[in-house]
Amino acid sequence: MLNEKGDIDTTFAFEGVADLPLDGSDWFFPQAIYPLDNGWIITGEVTKGTDDDPDLAVVKLKSSGQFDETFGVRGKAIFRIVDFIGSEAAEGVKFISRQDYEKRTGDNAMAKNASGGAHSQLQSDKIILVSTVFFKFNDLRVLVLCLGPDGSLDRSFNGTGFRFVDVPNYVGRATYVNGVKVQPDLKILICGSVASEPPGEYFDAYVMRCNPNGTDDISFGDAKTGAVIISKSGEWLSVNSMTLKPDGGVIAVGSSGANSALIVVFNQSGSFNKVFNQGQPLFSHFLRNLSWHKCVLQQDGKIITNGIANSMEFPAKAATVIARFDAGGNLDLNYAKKGWVSIEEALAHTILEDVALTQSNKVVVATYAFEIGQSISGRVTRFLNQ
Repeated sequence: MLNEKGDIDTTFAFEGVADLPLDGSDWFFPQAIYPLDNGWIITGEVTKGTDDDPDLAVVKLKSSGQFDETFGVRGKAIFRIVDFIGSEAAEGVKFISRQDYEKRTGDNAMAKNASGGAHSQLQSDKIILVSTVFFKFNDLRVLVLCLGPDGSLDRSFNGTGFRFVDVPNYVGRATYVNGVKVQPDLKILICGSVASEPPGEYFDAYVMRCNPNGTDDISFGDAKTGAVIISKSGEWLSVNSMTLKPDGGVIAVGSSGANSALIVVFNQSGSFNKVFNQGQPLFSHFLRNLSWHKCVLQQDGKIITNGIANSMEFPAKAATVIARFDAGGNLDLNYAKKGWVSIEEALAHTILEDVALTQSNKVVVATYAFEIGQSISGRVTRFLNQ
């Protein structure tokens, strides 16, 4: 744990570091952390050694950094695919892990942090988990889980505590889920990409909303199906992340193909916000292979987007990019004098891991340096609000 100055907070756990040992040869890959009044919730994946067949994991820690043994089994809740479809149907079926996705994309740094893995969000005293499930080639589905405060499945959600979700009007098509948010009214937003045609060559982006009990919220979107679709002929579109606005609206960011970043702003009803880019999706390509993976909202309504692109100074390397847009969708040229700033290295790809916004609107970005054959190093960078 780091303090506000960026130093290791030695009052936390053991000299500022909490070890999270699991059982036997299990490897835990954390993907999200949420602060509680008296500890933390950490979600991610568990694998056996270097196996690419992961289970979903939720860990609860006390403020001291120790496991909270009132949660799950000794502070850990592990979910396997057989828990949801049975052992006979589970042959060859698996959660798509972030590691599996990155193996399939090889050394394509632009694809790092783009898909795969478990995504999570707290819902009052409950936990919402989503993951893409691979059944067979071109058969990928979205699984949504709802956990109670003790780490068990909450059966008030769909009667079972889980649900396989189909995007309305795209039933049976390959679907990826990349993010989840819970609104103040406890409705659940999920986002990702869905095959625009059955073969799955091109994908449309989607944002979908479910009621707290797991049913589709058919009041969401102009089509009143519960989903909003963003499409562009001949390209793979994806929404990678969302953030909520105080007025109930939603900001969604992602990518279009391999060359443009995507921002869409919705009203609370799921209609397109007419103030932002005249109610149209905004495609940005001021850097080569630009894509957005995270976004945060300043108190003044300006939007901070974070993603990956080819470095301008080192074109063969990926850089992490932070940009700021005004409420109308224009790059804010008062930010870094050009509307955006990058984190880059000459000898490695700099990959975005996560982002947060301080109360004074300073942007804190976590990245890691990646290069084939080299060890991975992490970095936390804080930017001024200017």
